[in-house]
Amino acid sequence: MPTALVAILRDEVDDRLLELAEQFAAGGDTEIVVCKFVDESDYQDAVKEASREGHQVPITDEVREQAEAEARDAAAAVFSPETDYTVRGAVGELPEEVLEVAEELSSDHLFLNAKRRSPAGKVLFRDVSQSIMIQFDGAVTIHFE
Repeated sequence: MPTALVAILRDEVDDRLLELAEQFAAGGDTEIVVCKFVDESDYQDAVKEASREGHQVPITDEVREQAEAEARDAAAAVFSPETDYTVRGAVGELPEEVLEVAEELSSDHLFLNAKRRSPAGKVLFRDVSQSIMIQFDGAVTIHFE
């Protein structure tokens, strides 16, 4: 069965990206997997901040579970009740983690968000979406914000 991975890379979920994946899957027997990714460096920054402020430091499994819950909430808010999907949470270095999950799932299609940037902006700022798109061995649908 073909698999489409919807990679949520930001805190705010773009409903349009989920709508595109749902429309794509409706045309066939495609499994949708919605995965919220947390960048390892963002996680490490949060750990340092929590530690500095004397708060309990979240472990990776807790962060992954929270990301999965966010993916579940986002999908439930957009997908129709007839849409079959699964959700995941992942913590790791981006873009590598996205590519590893896509490979693990044998994903044929990847759905991503991207910010519009000038060529100079892409050089100066790390563009995770562009890197994933270049390295992924399959079809990619990008929704520009």
